[in-house]
Amino acid sequence: MEFALDDVLRELLMLAREVFADHSDPERLSALASQGSAVDPDLWAALAASGLLGVSLPEQVGGGDLGMVALALVLEEQGAHLAQVPLWSAAVAARCIAAGPHELAGAVLPTYVDGGCRIALGLEEAASPDCLLPTTWCEPSVGQATVRSVPATHVVTGAKVLIPAGGDAAVLVLTAMTADGPVVLAVDPEGAGVQATMSRTTSCDTAATVDLDRAPAVQVAGPGPAGVPRLLAEAQTALAACQTGVARGATRLAADYVSSREQFGRPIGTFQAVQHKVADCHIDVSAQRATCWQAAYALDAADTPTDQTLAHAHVAAWWAQRAGLDVVHRVLHLHGGMGVDVDYPAHRYFLRGKENASFFGAQQQSLASLGTLVALGGVSA
Repeated sequence: MEFALDDVLRELLMLAREVFADHSDPERLSALASQGSAVDPDLWAALAASGLLGVSLPEQVGGGDLGMVALALVLEEQGAHLAQVPLWSAAVAARCIAAGPHELAGAVLPTYVDGGCRIALGLEEAASPDCLLPTTWCEPSVGQATVRSVPATHVVTGAKVLIPAGGDAAVLVLTAMTADGPVVLAVDPEGAGVQATMSRTTSCDTAATVDLDRAPAVQVAGPGPAGVPRLLAEAQTALAACQTGVARGATRLAADYVSSREQFGRPIGTFQAVQHKVADCHIDVSAQRATCWQAAYALDAADTPTDQTLAHAHVAAWWAQRAGLDVVHRVLHLHGGMGVDVDYPAHRYFLRGKENASFFGAQQQSLASLGTLVALGGVSA
């Protein structure tokens, strides 16, 4: 598979790098942390103004129609700069809405692309570590309730946890179970039967726990591989791209530090043991990027994902969860006492990498899901 970038993607990469660099220097991140702000409103507006919010969405809603590969490039830059916006979850939720009912997409996505609202993604449940098997239950309903002026088709009951920046979203996209299998729904976070509780995460972002009691919902995708399986595969790939950026940025920080920090009259980067740790980080970053791009290309190539497409996403997720966590641990160790200074960037990379690695049941669930696909004969080992 050829992973070379064409001219459009190269220009997109440089644009994303410039926007994130302008809004995510250490001083800016420290200021946001001191204010208790989990979302940088200025950066969100800049992403909208530059067209990066809708880079993977269809042109009909104001997007760039460049697919998952373009989104992965943008998210890697976000991770490398530790940019304080819930982009991976919002972008994946927006892509799901774009593939759903036209009425809902027209009501939500143009405002999202312009930066006027955010969309939250609820996949995690405390009762089920497997995002493909939600316990949140929904059933058809006919009534007067609406979601963003679109008539509701279902009511949903249950609870979702760890929803990134879910407290001030205009729409919540979540998974639920029906008698026919898992489906994707859109819910109004301020609607009837919805109660959100905010909390702080490992990296000091905000996350919502949302309790649902017969909350009105619009079905975005029905049972089948184009619904929940594709949504989870895109979420895994998007978060893997962000984690690749975190690992890349952390490795760059470590390489700069060991090149300038001296001990015994010379830089510690000249010591073989230190060189081995930095080299291991570089290898892990390369593996994360390769598996992430493979998953993104596979998703762009398939309207309806096959088992092999889903397997690529599980592999990308596992590498991001396992190797990404290993990288930020090594980087922290390479910095010695500086690594535990909460005002130094190494600590932020560690917290973000640790948080990213905990989503979707962590590496154990990714490996178990991949093993299930192999055991069922849908993919080659």
